[in-house]
Amino acid sequence: GRVPFEGETPSDVISLILQKEALPLARCAPETPAELQRIVDKSLTKNRDERYQTVKDLLIDLRRLNKRLDFEDELQRSAPPELSTGSRDATGSSPTSATTATLTGPGGATSTTSSAEYLVGEIKRHKRGAVITLAAIVAVLAIGAYFYYSRGDTTAIDSIAVLPFTNTTADQNTEYLSDGITESLIYSLSQLPNLRVMASSTVFRYKGRQIDPATAAKEFGVRAVLTGKVTQRGDNLSISAELVDALDNRLLWGEQYNRKLTDLLAMQQEISREITDKLRLRLSGDQERLLTKRYTNNPEAYQLYLKGRYYWN
Repeated sequence: GRVPFEGETPSDVISLILQKEALPLARCAPETPAELQRIVDKSLTKNRDERYQTVKDLLIDLRRLNKRLDFEDELQRSAPPELSTGSRDATGSSPTSATTATLTGPGGATSTTSSAEYLVGEIKRHKRGAVITLAAIVAVLAIGAYFYYSRGDTTAIDSIAVLPFTNTTADQNTEYLSDGITESLIYSLSQLPNLRVMASSTVFRYKGRQIDPATAAKEFGVRAVLTGKVTQRGDNLSISAELVDALDNRLLWGEQYNRKLTDLLAMQQEISREITDKLRLRLSGDQERLLTKRYTNNPEAYQLYLKGRYYWN
């Protein structure tokens, strides 16, 4: 058996899941029923709304297929010999006689049959067992795929890249805000031991570049990607942020904050809490305090700190 997506690293597997389709079952088993292929395709489809929503739905289709195969098998066994056998192979073309085998019949008589004809006959005789075995294997694969895709509903996401926030203000003097917010979020999240966060020096190589979350996730080898925009107009500050699960390009969370510049610290804390909540991280009391810790309550002092760090970098 084979898994639907194979890669040398987790990021390779994520990339294949996002961009490639699984190989058809017929590549490995030409006798695969079309209905079985449909069941597998539905289990592995990229659109989560088009997948089986419960394992029960998946099993219903598998049982329906099993009953149909039982019926076809019974028909084949009850059919007269002259109707259940023939001189044509599974593809409908005449069997090749290039290679032959001699079979001994009643009374010592011999008859000659091609090896291709013999193999096709064996496949037909054991088709029922082969298909049922394949159905069982695919059931396990499909159920596994279901839980693999659905585990995002219960399992914590343990890796993230915070891409440089975009400064949408025409004034370049406010660039310190977008960079400062990005670095502050990275620093805040990196204090959590159960979350792998890409370093500022790594993600800032992409500053000013248009890069989609799936590509960023593949390059960084992470599961989640945070992007954002910052706009300042006088004393008003607007921050928009989006958190994407790169496994299926699903938006986990998105929000726009429109507040006063003096509320910057509070907005950053709210964003950090939302991220950890949507990543389903279980934080201890100490970790919660680390995430929301303020090193100053003076908004003006904090802005000066961000400016100093920006020009120092």
